[in-house]
Order: sequence, then structure tokens, then C-alpha cells
Amino acid sequence: MQDLPQKLEEAVKVIIDAEATGVTCYTGITAEEKTTPRITVTGQGGQETPQASGNFTVPLSIEVRSNANDKTLAEHRALCTTVLGVMSEDDIATQMSAATSGFHAFGFSNRNFSERVDEKSWVTEMTMDVYCAGLALV
Repeated sequence: MQDLPQKLEEAVKVIIDAEATGVTCYTGITAEEKTTPRITVTGQGGQETPQASGNFTVPLSIEVRSNANDKTLAEHRALCTTVLGVMSEDDIATQMSAATSGFHAFGFSNRNFSERVDEKSWVTEMTMDVYCAGLALV
């Protein structure tokens, strides 16, 4: 299903927008000018498993970026706790499914976190594999 990563991005954006007030959440990989602080949600392709089932594993990335000149590391981490905390809840697949139409998340695995400094920005990233399908295929 070609648009499944975009539906996943949309679902996660709805969840994050409800939690992270005052920070812009972007979806996908775009050439669009982006403000900082920002959150970028990216669904990255996917693989159908098992074949011909309509169920896909879609890698998901949620990047939180703050300007190190404007925010302390503690302030950046507080934002990450808000944003990534909701994405760490046990029922996140259910929340994703309820957040947008034409999409159902069954679960997730391989949740990872990383933190780095990138050109005067604090960057924290959460990645996971989301097991999902379009509703027509559920």
C-alpha cells in the first residue's frame, strides 16, 4: 500500500500535536523550510509481512530538534519527555489507529532512542517498526 507511511505519519502527527503545544510537527522528508524547535515524523517505506497479507512493517522516525543557542539541554530533554513519552505508552498502536482514518496499527517493535548535537542543535530521535495496514485490508 503506497500511502501507508504517509497515513502513519499523519496519525503520529495528530497524537504529537495534542501533546506538544508551541512546537511545529512536520511530516515526511521535504525541502520545506522548517523552524526550530521542531518535531519531524517520517514513515520510511515498508515491507509486507507475510507476503500478500496486506500487513506491513513500516519503519518510523520521530526527531525532536531544539536550537542549542535558545534552549538548554535540560529544556530540550523536557520537550522530548513530553513528545516521546506519549509515543512510549503501551497503547500507542491503539492511539495511532484512532488518530486517522484508513489506517490500523497492530503494534510495534525495535523501539530505539538516540541523542546527539548537530550544528548547534540538540537532536533526540526515536525510531520503531510499526506493524500496520490500511483499513481496507484489515
